[in-house]
Amino acid sequence: MHCNGIACCFRSVPDNLIKAKSIPLSSSEAKAVVAQPKPRWRWVTNMMNLILSLGKHQRISVGISVAAWLLCIGCGGYILLAYSARPTAMSSVPQSIPVDTKLEIKRGTQSLLVFLHPHCPCSKSTVEQLRRILSVTDSRVDCHVLFVNPVGTPSKWEEGCLFDEVITIPGISVYIDDDGCEATRFSAAASGEVLLYDKCQHLVFHGGITPSRGQVGENVGSKAIVELLRANNIPGRECPVFGCPLLNSIQNN
Repeated sequence: MHCNGIACCFRSVPDNLIKAKSIPLSSSEAKAVVAQPKPRWRWVTNMMNLILSLGKHQRISVGISVAAWLLCIGCGGYILLAYSARPTAMSSVPQSIPVDTKLEIKRGTQSLLVFLHPHCPCSKSTVEQLRRILSVTDSRVDCHVLFVNPVGTPSKWEEGCLFDEVITIPGISVYIDDDGCEATRFSAAASGEVLLYDKCQHLVFHGGITPSRGQVGENVGSKAIVELLRANNIPGRECPVFGCPLLNSIQNN
């Protein structure tokens, strides 16, 4: 049987197995024997004493448990916050549009390139920020969104919620970058990495357009893109990008 979470096992001994001798006792010894609990109830007394001793430490145990629980929550929150604020490493990108690119770049207009990992959960915020940028700039830019399929990915690997969301944005060109050829050509390393080239095909922006990983809202990158699209005399800028690695992402999926 179980008593308050503590396993208790006991059994009574048959009377016919007990052999006792008649030994005369003094009056004091007889009183001591009478004062002791009967053997069959001794386990109850021992259990009650154990419960009472545990009760004395109950408040301490509860306090330690609550403190440990709060510590775990705090550590978990700190780890998530640190991860969301940690940018992805970027490489040096071409200062002008490579002449061997397969993208259909329009001459005499600004070109906005967005590289995406098809299954990066953080990049949904990049797509939303892109939609907002294009809505306030009257689509004054030639926008190209590339879904990067690394070497070894199966057919139609790019299909998913993110792809379905992007194709609903009007006025953009969507590409499937098989084997990451264009990503390699432009040295794009992270999902959500954005490159903006001016009318002369010179790089004026490189980085991300979200405030942190998976978050939507006002941020330096989006603001810089809008300013650059509205006026060509703004100095070039670079901002951190938050997203999954592009070319080695097949190893993580």
